[in-house]
Amino acid sequence: MRYWRLAAGSALALVMIVALVVWAAQPKPVELTTRQTFDTSTEGWFAYGEGARVSVVRKPEDVKQGSGALELEYTAAPQRIGSAVLLVADRSLAQMRRLRFWIKTDDDTAAAVVLSEKKPDGGDYAAWFWSPKQQWQLIELLPEDFALNEGPADAKDANGRLDLDRIQAVGFIDLGQFFGSISQDPAYPLILKSVTGMHRLQVDDFEMLNDGAERRVPPSRVGDPSRGFVSWITLGGATLSRGGPGSPLDEVAFEARYERRPGKYAAIAHSLSGVQLNSAAALSFEVASLLPASLRVYLEERNPGNDTGPRYSASFEVPGGSIRSRRRLAFSEFTYDRTSPPDPDGRLTPDRLKTISLIDVAPAPPNAPQRNSLWLSPIDGVSR
Repeated sequence: MRYWRLAAGSALALVMIVALVVWAAQPKPVELTTRQTFDTSTEGWFAYGEGARVSVVRKPEDVKQGSGALELEYTAAPQRIGSAVLLVADRSLAQMRRLRFWIKTDDDTAAAVVLSEKKPDGGDYAAWFWSPKQQWQLIELLPEDFALNEGPADAKDANGRLDLDRIQAVGFIDLGQFFGSISQDPAYPLILKSVTGMHRLQVDDFEMLNDGAERRVPPSRVGDPSRGFVSWITLGGATLSRGGPGSPLDEVAFEARYERRPGKYAAIAHSLSGVQLNSAAALSFEVASLLPASLRVYLEERNPGNDTGPRYSASFEVPGGSIRSRRRLAFSEFTYDRTSPPDPDGRLTPDRLKTISLIDVAPAPPNAPQRNSLWLSPIDGVSR
């Protein structure tokens, strides 16, 4: 399936955020303290992108705590991006164990934080998450949440790991700016949200914390609602949230509400960066669907220097009626997707996986979109 070009497209733009700004603007790096409140200034953050602007806002609805918040204002258009960037002094994040902040966007969208290492031998790392429209949410990211951008235009990392003591810049960006330009697979064309016009993103209480080094969820787990935010994203046609009381999977789930359109499909995706699946033989999870669903799961391997990697897929049916069921997908059930790049070793290699994505390929009524809700628990890598 050739749809998954988000990693490559966003990687190029995210590299531009820091590389071009560092080369052209040369703002003074900031000695990052443990907390930025934005009550009195932008505290060193600036905008990159034509027409983009960073400022302090004070409207009560745009401030989470204190008297001010950082706002990025940007215009979404083809070949045009807007982002907020902070250049940091040497070793400012060397002892970081958690990056915590409040964020609000004016639309349902996927957002990302970028950490950029010193060049020429450092890489650029991104962690993405879902941001619901006009809702403040607390995001806490760990170093292992950040995945190396490995597309053909991305900076090459000499050691292939995130070195906190070599971070030179931090960035915020709305990934929805790229979705309209993602290439389509004729067999399964995706619903892609096209973002245009002026948009705003606010950040408040940005904290770099040196405590809490222990990981709070199993290292072989994909997604965990207990972290307080949705770590899945969608390219369009869906809205994401955490399952609440009364949902089929109780509160330990993510919910995707999406449209079934004739000849179009909604996809959700999750990074596998930092997920340890090398000793796993299968994926285990619970799922429920309002309507009968035909789910196809794609696993994509890393392929440094290329837009996409080898992909493997498996399919299963989910009954309707919001019936809760347990699923176990053995890696041996996944078959190679012949439309993807060749796999040098000819097999699915769990410790090389970079993304997991799901689409419901159940047919839609021919004349109108059909709404469905899908609930998904955390996905655990299990040995048997």
